[in-house]
Amino acid sequence: MFGVVLQSQKTHPAREKEKIIKSKKTLQRILILTIVFVTVGQLALTLYLPALPIIAISLRVSSGEIQASVTLFLLAFGISQVFYGFLSDKCGRKTCLLVGLCILILATVSLIAFSHSYIVFILSRFLQGLGAGAISVTARAIIRDSFPKEKLAGAFALIIMSVSLTPAVAPFLGGWLEHFFNWQAIFYFLLLYIIIVTVLIAIKLPETLLIKEEHQGSQNVLTTLKKLVGHSYFLLAVSLIILLYSCQIIYISICPFIFENQLHLSSATYGTLIMLPAAGYLIGNILTKKMGEKFRCRNLIASGVCLVFISASLLTLIGLLKLTTIMTTLICLFILTIGIGLAFSNMVALSLQPFTVIAGAAAAVSGFLQMSGTSMVNGIINFLHIDTILGLGFSLLTCSILMGIILIIIYQRYNAVLLHEG
Repeated sequence: MFGVVLQSQKTHPAREKEKIIKSKKTLQRILILTIVFVTVGQLALTLYLPALPIIAISLRVSSGEIQASVTLFLLAFGISQVFYGFLSDKCGRKTCLLVGLCILILATVSLIAFSHSYIVFILSRFLQGLGAGAISVTARAIIRDSFPKEKLAGAFALIIMSVSLTPAVAPFLGGWLEHFFNWQAIFYFLLLYIIIVTVLIAIKLPETLLIKEEHQGSQNVLTTLKKLVGHSYFLLAVSLIILLYSCQIIYISICPFIFENQLHLSSATYGTLIMLPAAGYLIGNILTKKMGEKFRCRNLIASGVCLVFISASLLTLIGLLKLTTIMTTLICLFILTIGIGLAFSNMVALSLQPFTVIAGAAAAVSGFLQMSGTSMVNGIINFLHIDTILGLGFSLLTCSILMGIILIIIYQRYNAVLLHEG
């Protein structure tokens, strides 16, 4: 009896650890470290984009073949998220993140060591995608573990802001690194950055998973997956997310060839100019945050899709009339990215609306389908070797029309679901 009383008075190890993690100083450190490491995946994706035309010449391949490196990165990024989701629940967030970062380091080293080989370049990009998948999964999980409900939205807003800013800065850095050195210097810089971040994570980041989840039967996992895959609203919403993200990937993978080959700009100049449309994506997210309380998600999504359609139509018209200039192209891209920023986060939120109980699983499956679907769309672009303003405009126009059709179907068939949005 006495022993039972003594044991009940002991503090559970998990609760002691929770008190440490919940301290204000530790929460600030976790948030700062998460903001830092979440940029690694975006840098790995976008840092080398201004050098794509030069890399294609160096490796003696076509524009479509070098653009395939973006496609394979996204494919690996999407597939690996499912694996990392289970690993982070079983082994911990920090372990999962370090595994992903180590894979990224090894892949980048192999790319640098065999930079003369196209096959190694492509395989290394695929491995980089496998490593980067851990970053997206653990960032969401770490923030969810650490912050109380009333502070969760604010923490996620800072993470999204960091993710939005990185694609604006990365092409600028990549372009100037290639200009002053060579395209391999881009990956040397990436390697150094990943190593520094990995050391910081290993030393400074605490484990935020206090109690590892007990094993759930495969039947429960399969039942959840079956429910999501069989849910037509979810599939339609994810299809729209895929098309929105595809628009972003299409423009960032084709634009280097337009600006550097057609408009005869250097990679450094392109990296500087492309910050304008990248800033448009950030503005779209800011508008979402400012207007979110006044307008429904569906209205913001519709507005965003309309802007994408307008931009795509203008780009197609410019291509047909052969009126391509630096200014007209940048203006069209700026409109495009505002539209994507306005629609994307709202569509992600709306896609999870019916799944309050299995929101985590729905988010994981959505992320997997988003990356896998986008890699397939981009694969079509690679196969067609699209590298002109007309090809860019027509590709975006096709995506925007499909988005409009899906949006109409969702609004007509699932009005009951949409009525519950905030």
